[in-house]
Amino acid sequence: MDEDNYLRKGTIELFKYLKDNNFITILSSGNIIPVLRYYQELLGIDYIFGSKPRMNGELIDNITIYDFPKDDFKYVSCLDIINKFNVEKDNIYGIGDSIHDIKMLSLAGHKFAIAPKGNIVEYVDIVLDDDISEVINYIG
Repeated sequence: MDEDNYLRKGTIELFKYLKDNNFITILSSGNIIPVLRYYQELLGIDYIFGSKPRMNGELIDNITIYDFPKDDFKYVSCLDIINKFNVEKDNIYGIGDSIHDIKMLSLAGHKFAIAPKGNIVEYVDIVLDDDISEVINYIG
């Protein structure tokens, strides 16, 4: 991953802005935790939630359907953090790209879709084509 981190254009700039302005950041993804930890370290993300394969040191020992989170895990994991810090809806910015993000986005006062798939555009305020750092223009 060090050779190509597969980040969307503007991701590093967006997370730097968020950290510099004391935002709490959450990455809730269907990806596996070892990959999410890489992004957490690279971007300074506060919380990560994802799939938990069985590990043997640095290697994935096994992964089954049971290691993947439940359908609403993005919503539940984000809601836990929101409640922990008592964050008001108007201070929450959510970014998603597929219909699987709709329930999670319902927690946000400001909803963004980046390179959207499916009908997610019906549930967001702003659609971004490819540069995720454009979210900065809407934070205020």
